[in-house]
Formats: sequence, structure tokens, C-alpha cells
Amino acid sequence: MIVHPSLEMTRVRQAGFGEAVNADIGRYGLLGFADPGVFARSRPLRPAGRAYVGAAGRTVRLQVMVADRTWSAPIPHLAAALAAARGGVLVGVTCDRDPDRLAAEARYLEYAVAGGDVLFGWAPLPGVPSGQRRPGRPR
Repeated sequence: MIVHPSLEMTRVRQAGFGEAVNADIGRYGLLGFADPGVFARSRPLRPAGRAYVGAAGRTVRLQVMVADRTWSAPIPHLAAALAAARGGVLVGVTCDRDPDRLAAEARYLEYAVAGGDVLFGWAPLPGVPSGQRRPGRPR
């Protein structure tokens, strides 16, 4: 799941003479979100939030709660099964890009991740039996 917490605005802060950086993404770093390299080195991952999957009729929804934010989206049944099998959901937060565009074009997502415009956090599902495979832990 990739989200943009405040798509309608971006706060910037001065980083040097004539240089500004996104001031919003740093907040998510403090909540446990990190660049993708951390996930290759960290075992186990520190949760950045909680994930919930629920069904209402034929629709399955994913809900992720991080600090004071809640994001939700409809997901396919296969994605719900994968989240349950993995024990949670990897959440990407961007404060510089449009998540719809990132989802539509894989190359845009690759550029955004490589450029540090997306931080990732792990949101475990509650009630997953112990022993379930989770990212960052060898099988």
C-alpha cells in the first residue's frame, strides 16, 4: 500500500543555501518508516503501525493505522490472503509523489524509491499465529 498523507499540500524546510527538502517525510522516519535498505538489514522489523483486513459483502478492505493517521483501500481477495500469509502489510509513505501515478507505472515507483521519495514501514496484522512468515525473517 502506498499512501500520500497530505496530497493537497507539502511543507518544505530549508536544507542549505538555495536548497529545500520535504519537511513532512521526516515525521514518518521518526514513526519507524525507513528507506528500503533498512528492510534488507533489519531482523525483525520494527512495526510502524497496525493493519486490518475486513470484508463487507464482496468487498475486502485494507486499513492501516499509523500514529494519528488511518488509511484504507479496497483490495483483491488475493492481496488479503497474501497479507494474512505474511502477517502484515508493507506500507509506503510518500510526501512528494502521487500514489496513483506510482501504482500505474512501475518505473515511476522505481525512480521514487531510488530517489528516497518513498519510506516504508511494516504494519502487522493482529492475531496472526506465531510462526507465520514475516518480511525480514529467513524461512
